[in-house]
Amino acid sequence: MTFDATLSYFKEIEKDAPESIVPLVSDLSGEMANALAVWKSVPIDVHECGDCCSENDQEKWEWLWSQARVDEEKFIEYSGIKYMNAKSVLKRIKYLRLVYPDGTINEMARGIMQGILVKSVRSSGRPTKRSSE
Repeated sequence: MTFDATLSYFKEIEKDAPESIVPLVSDLSGEMANALAVWKSVPIDVHECGDCCSENDQEKWEWLWSQARVDEEKFIEYSGIKYMNAKSVLKRIKYLRLVYPDGTINEMARGIMQGILVKSVRSSGRPTKRSSE
């Protein structure tokens, strides 16, 4: 499988694994949420080297990430996560398949993050699109 085909495979099966977002739900105002909030801004270089030949999902996932280089310094800077914790958080959001090496976020996790934002805006008293209509 090519990089794009492997990436599409994981995006397609994410809806079959809602348990991957449970740690995020318990960390709504913490480091994982901060990491997801900045993920699209973190530079990632993808260098495809051949195709993935494994049938094992874990090996496919590891192969996918082996093709990408995340700018960890920018991740730390943008997320505001302390250096000592940042690499652990990065490993965790990758392992839980909350982020992808193309700079996108798991759709369920993205929905949760949008819900957090809407709730935050509503509690701040600022009008949201729905409440202003």
